[in-house]
Amino acid sequence: MSEQQNIDLVKRAYEAFMRGDLQTLLGFVSEELDFRHPMPQSIWPWAGKRYGRAGFAEFLPGLGEVIEYDQLEPREFIASGDRVAVIVFEHGIVRPLELPSITCTCTFSSSQVARVVQLLIFEDTAPIIAAMEGYRRQ
Repeated sequence: MSEQQNIDLVKRAYEAFMRGDLQTLLGFVSEELDFRHPMPQSIWPWAGKRYGRAGFAEFLPGLGEVIEYDQLEPREFIASGDRVAVIVFEHGIVRPLELPSITCTCTFSSSQVARVVQLLIFEDTAPIIAAMEGYRRQ
């Protein structure tokens, strides 16, 4: 697929996530997905490294238990070959959370039906941890 087609696929995946349409979102990822979220599993047990569509499906409800997004705005898509990096502004309630981040890089398969085969999340976890610690103390 072309770089623009990959960008369009990532945009549709973000739209599905914001609508809460997890079945559609899961359709964008490969059964062989390599997924990594930087939050320590001692804080978010469902984060860390997961494998496959099923592993990603386990991650999503956990995220929903901790953060309620009122804004998740992909602001820039940077494509290079079979990879797309997304710069996202996110605002949600952990009590509260606001940070700009490079949320993910997606790598696509080169098969007939493009699927995300690697999804790496990059974000500064310190403000999230601090917000959670403040929330737990209240």
